[in-house]
Amino acid sequence: MTFVITALERVPSAMHMVEAQREMRDANPHGAPPLAARSVLWLVSACCASRTTLQAGAFVLFVGEELLFASTALTLTSRRSRTRINAANPLRAFAVQVALAAALTMPLAGIALLYHPRWFYPAFMLITGAYYPPLAFIYGRKVFLALAVVLIGGGVAIAYIPHAPTTLGAWFTAAVLGLFAVSRVHPTFVTAEI
Repeated sequence: MTFVITALERVPSAMHMVEAQREMRDANPHGAPPLAARSVLWLVSACCASRTTLQAGAFVLFVGEELLFASTALTLTSRRSRTRINAANPLRAFAVQVALAAALTMPLAGIALLYHPRWFYPAFMLITGAYYPPLAFIYGRKVFLALAVVLIGGGVAIAYIPHAPTTLGAWFTAAVLGLFAVSRVHPTFVTAEI
């Protein structure tokens, strides 16, 4: 009981949370650069899997995503970072935890690659899609919820399409992330706060 009361005392007020979300948005305006980088990564992976082997495409995606998550975590924790996120911002630590949790779930897609190769990209789509709901909270933007629904729904649908090309999920994800990145550059696109 004491733990619950102590934890509730630490919960920031609604105004403080809005300020924390604004600071996170200011550090990463519109969220377009990470979405664009991830789109290019999925595109390169799709090309590798289409031209060579699925394992080559999987390797590119695994290594690239791990590097993206690591760079995100390092950027958020670095004191010399240009992002200027206050150390007292409660969302700063949460963002690092989200990036690390997403990176630690990637071996699930590796298991899919070993036992059901056609499900590799749909599994990775689910992992990638699950990363975005916490970002909707961190940045206070509902557009990340829409992105999560499209990626998770697309991953499930593609997994159940009989005789679908193995790389369909990679091409689909590259296109979706690219479209979201381009749309985020325009500031009037879905700026509703949570």
